[in-house]
Amino acid sequence: MKNRIPLVLLNDVEDQISQHFSANELIDLTYQFAQSFNKHIPIEVPDYALFNNKKELLSKNLDALSDEQKVDFLSQIKYHSRLSEDDFLRDEIDLLVKDASDGVIKARNSVSTLLETYSIDLKNQWQRTYRFYDHLDYRNALDNMRLTIELLIKRITGSEASLENQKSALGKFFEDKDISKEVRNLFFKMLDMYEKIQNHEAKHNLPQNLNSKEIKFLMNQSTVIIKFLIDCDKGIS
Repeated sequence: MKNRIPLVLLNDVEDQISQHFSANELIDLTYQFAQSFNKHIPIEVPDYALFNNKKELLSKNLDALSDEQKVDFLSQIKYHSRLSEDDFLRDEIDLLVKDASDGVIKARNSVSTLLETYSIDLKNQWQRTYRFYDHLDYRNALDNMRLTIELLIKRITGSEASLENQKSALGKFFEDKDISKEVRNLFFKMLDMYEKIQNHEAKHNLPQNLNSKEIKFLMNQSTVIIKFLIDCDKGIS
């Protein structure tokens, strides 16, 4: 998968950040942040047998994070008191965050373009989903994402059945597209779990039991489902 973060800029930012902190402090900062995502950093003690310099320490620990998590980390550390007078570094962090965000926007827009080939309503439904998500309105974001998937499946199968009752029509669709039984079963398991979480957390209640990381996971899974369906329908390899 293509890295959404410009690596040259990231290396420069890491190098500059490392000059403002000791090895112990860099470990503490990355450890505390990684723990919030249940991630483990590779360097938890300042043992120079594990790294050559502080920049390498920071790079290795940040590599344990996803691109989005790296961006979150940098967005937060920008406001650390140690960086308050380093305007150049803060500007570079802003530039890196913007470039990474542009990558996310491009990914969203690529799905919008694909959905528009089915109908403008599907495209608009998808865009409403992320407008709600960007404004932290998770209930409506999940509702609209579910509706996007349901409308797409109806267009693909030609069946007006609800999402819960599309398994037979989808099964025939996948068979016609020569999708293996194993992949079909995996898709239906993923869709089944997605429906259960949606029904429990979003369809009948505010998603109070889901944290922001779980909401983001559901949104990402929805994107995987949509792109797989479109790839199958259009014969994209």
